[in-house]
Amino acid sequence: MNANRSIVGGEEFTLVERTRGRAAKLVDSNQDGKLDLVLSAFPLPSQKKGANHLYVNRGEQAEGAKHQLVFDTWLPTAKWLGYRTLVTDFNNDNISDLVFYGGKNMVAVAGEKGGQFKNVSSAVFAKLANTSDVSTLAEIDFDNDGDLDLFATRAKHQFTEQRYYDQASQRFAFLLEIKHSVLMI
Repeated sequence: MNANRSIVGGEEFTLVERTRGRAAKLVDSNQDGKLDLVLSAFPLPSQKKGANHLYVNRGEQAEGAKHQLVFDTWLPTAKWLGYRTLVTDFNNDNISDLVFYGGKNMVAVAGEKGGQFKNVSSAVFAKLANTSDVSTLAEIDFDNDGDLDLFATRAKHQFTEQRYYDQASQRFAFLLEIKHSVLMI
């Protein structure tokens, strides 16, 4: 990268389609020992199926192939800016589960054998599924019972933070005001 932030060398990574606000997570979705790629974003108007995608690692790279990740499926989406992603195992079956959050709701997606995913938001979150503006999700064992609980913080709309830049010292800072937090056990 040059000082003007332009990228020099290499080529454009064309595996994925363009979207806005990507989060990237690695999971072994089909339990084959190879990491797959989950990309989440808030979709462009042209993306009617959403912008949460699963790219599966198909194994050894064929000679001359550019990559070994292949688009597999669209994953359930949260409303509006719900592109933040937590990889977890909320049902303790040793298969990666996903939570998409950040917008108008949270979506719990259970990983199943063979790389399938199922939206289980109402079973996992009940009425908390419609919790909006979740800024972080953290896994902690709050009640010390041996399983992980989810701790969520909420903040004002993410594009209204206060930003500060001190020209003299060239320091940047920002502040997000936390509304409140929720513990899901």
